Amino acid sequence: MRVILSAIVLGWMLPLAAWAAPAAVVEGLQMPAWLEHGGQRMALNVGMTLGSGDVIHTGTGARVLLRLEEGSHVKLGEEADLDLATLEPPADEQGVFRGVLKVLKGAFRFTTSAIGKARARDIEASVAAVTIGIRGTDVWGKAAPDRDFVVLIEGRIDIRRGDEAQQTMGDPLTVFMAPKGAPVLPVTPVNMDDLKVWAQETELQEGQGIIGADGGWIAYLASYRDHAVAGRALARLTGAGYAATLSTAEIGGQSWSRVGIAGFATRADAEAIAGRLGGEFGFTSPWVGR
Repeated sequence: MRVILSAIVLGWMLPLAAWAAPAAVVEGLQMPAWLEHGGQRMALNVGMTLGSGDVIHTGTGARVLLRLEEGSHVKLGEEADLDLATLEPPADEQGVFRGVLKVLKGAFRFTTSAIGKARARDIEASVAAVTIGIRGTDVWGKAAPDRDFVVLIEGRIDIRRGDEAQQTMGDPLTVFMAPKGAPVLPVTPVNMDDLKVWAQETELQEGQGIIGADGGWIAYLASYRDHAVAGRALARLTGAGYAATLSTAEIGGQSWSRVGIAGFATRADAEAIAGRLGGEFGFTSPWVGR
């Protein structure tokens, strides 16, 4: 079987793959999700490399896991918008990684890895109107309709809303709460039951369509004799935030064009997407394979 990536995915990934040190890489994903780059909007996929000015959007039930060049991870929940306003890797490992991350909507988590803690960084994140000066740390935040709030899980951050006075949060498991149209509340210990629920908003959900670099399962959604019809089905899926591809199969001396999504971590992940998209897009007989 010969796999043919859609032209838009090839056009995006090949030039960026040549970068010696990409500023950020997509490591994990639950679709639907989109990338805006240079005025173009396309389906996000694992392995894509990202840079300054790229914007990520997620749909219902989606999750995104990014790895920054300096070793930290950024997680994004469903119905979220993340503007990677500035991502500037240094010329060498002794330099300073500079970044500005803007969470316009939804939940995110920033976690510094053990290796990343040894790297120099100057990263500022914002959750709507709340600005965070990040040091080596683990922080969760959300831009919600009624409030913007940030939980310090580990480390130390400087935080403020708009032009209000800056505060320093140094106690782990504390929360900064900024209700819309009301004064900022005092920093208090976070309710651990609340934190468990919030944390799941940014975690990849097992069996719900996780795609990773080592995923070997494929959700085949449809098979067509007419390549043009297959191409239209592919365009519908990619426009809806699903990084589908086309592949060809020879069966009984006839060539078939298959529309599918590859890279699922488990069979259950592939089956979850095959079932969901079969109903949503009217594919009558989706199946999974390796």
